Amino acid sequence: EVAAAVGNSMFSDLVSVAGHIYKHGIDDGLPGASAGTRVPINVHADEFNELMGDEFVPLINKGGGAGLQVTAYTQTLSDIEARIGNRAKAGQVIGNFNNLFMLRVRETATAELLTRQLPKVEVYTTTIVSGATDSSDIRGATDFTSNTQDRISMSSVPMIEPSHVVGLPKGQCFALLQGGQLWKVRMPLPTPDPDEVMPADLQQLAGYMRQSYSEATQWWDFTSSPALQDAALPDDLLDDAAPAEPAAVATDTDHSTDEAAP
Repeated sequence: EVAAAVGNSMFSDLVSVAGHIYKHGIDDGLPGASAGTRVPINVHADEFNELMGDEFVPLINKGGGAGLQVTAYTQTLSDIEARIGNRAKAGQVIGNFNNLFMLRVRETATAELLTRQLPKVEVYTTTIVSGATDSSDIRGATDFTSNTQDRISMSSVPMIEPSHVVGLPKGQCFALLQGGQLWKVRMPLPTPDPDEVMPADLQQLAGYMRQSYSEATQWWDFTSSPALQDAALPDDLLDDAAPAEPAAVATDTDHSTDEAAP
């Protein structure tokens, strides 16, 4: 419930921002701003069925005019229907996305979301027919007659079956891009590259830390070494100014002068 509340608030804010950008532009209030300027804003929502609500529909429906590009990730089509509680609204959400990337799924209905959008293709099938016919003339030179035929027939079949999507290997997917162009994508997977310097596991790393680190539980009891305490300060830290001379002190002593006697 907390995640849903936070997600709904975030999507509501994005809808409000998209409406402001759509009307006034991205640089509203700045000098020399142009209302037609669009800066793409990419929103990646993982497991978006846990975050979405009714405000998600106008976000993907009208956010494109404001430069919002939404990439949503989910496991099955049923997750969206279960979250919204309405099959028609779930179809409205799915219908507003332009591209579809489908990896291996376990739900046939989710796989049919891709396969039903693809056209049927014509497949040619070759059939070999062979036969032999015995001759009824026992006095003739021909005992039997054989023949072999190659028959080519054409049938209409779906381009991809749901079983093809269910059986995809790891790291591969089908992508429906640019108005219905089907692509088969293979994503490179990282291979393990062991490093001789790095520890094999966390336990070994913790062992290295115990050997190299020392504890200072009562750090306030420790003092610096006497050699450092008796050492003089560096020259660059000493004040080069000469000490000031003491100021003259005024006294009340009367200075008598010798006067000539009359």
